[in-house]
Amino acid sequence: MTRHDALAWQDVVPHQERVVNLRVKSHRMAGPNTLILTLAPVTPADALCQFMPGQYLEILPPKAGWLARAYSIGNAPRDDGSVELQIRRVMGGRLSEWLFESLHEGELVMARGPQGKFTLRSAPGTPLVFVAGGTGFAPIKALIEQQLALGLQADIRLIWGAGRREDLYELDILAAWAQHEARVHCTLAVDHGPLPDGLPAGILAVSGSVAQAISTSGVNLAGYDGYIAGPPAMMSSVVEALVFAGVDRERVRVDSFGL
Repeated sequence: MTRHDALAWQDVVPHQERVVNLRVKSHRMAGPNTLILTLAPVTPADALCQFMPGQYLEILPPKAGWLARAYSIGNAPRDDGSVELQIRRVMGGRLSEWLFESLHEGELVMARGPQGKFTLRSAPGTPLVFVAGGTGFAPIKALIEQQLALGLQADIRLIWGAGRREDLYELDILAAWAQHEARVHCTLAVDHGPLPDGLPAGILAVSGSVAQAISTSGVNLAGYDGYIAGPPAMMSSVVEALVFAGVDRERVRVDSFGL
């Protein structure tokens, strides 16, 4: 997708989806079951500089018969054209095991994209509430990075949920947002077990689902636009929680996928 100005939505993509060659720049575990994979273009022709925050790539499998998998891009566009993928381990998944166990820094990966229309369509200055479940944080992180880079001063609220605290990651990024961006408010929701400790001011941790975190926050979200990314099972309850908190149902946008 492209833009007439900083935030205008035209419902077109800047180029047809294409296959590109990307080199593994970084391969690191961000928890027991989460891989942060950073891929960089091999040549300028492979750069994905025109992708829009919120879009995704399909990783093409190294063996015939393996199904391609889609992963949201976890960053706003960078000068070097690199993209970050946040990947949840799928036990028994052949592509997942290859990405986690067999892929190494310096190797090449073929990817198709960018694809998807889960992009920011809100007018400048609109307050925004972002809700993520698990690795649904990836496209949400990209959208928030975009807003911060644009320097807009509207309120930003993030509610990010996971099954257990070890499924949360990159909390240093949230800490930086909370410490340096007074307009950013972060809430972590943990379904089971203890909550994260040692969190800086500006980050709240609560027990329960993201929908419960929204419903019990007491925050009036009238006038906000809502963006949700995560597994299908959470979508209905989160939409209803946002509407109950004041968000117009027509201003809620959803990116639903299996994790």
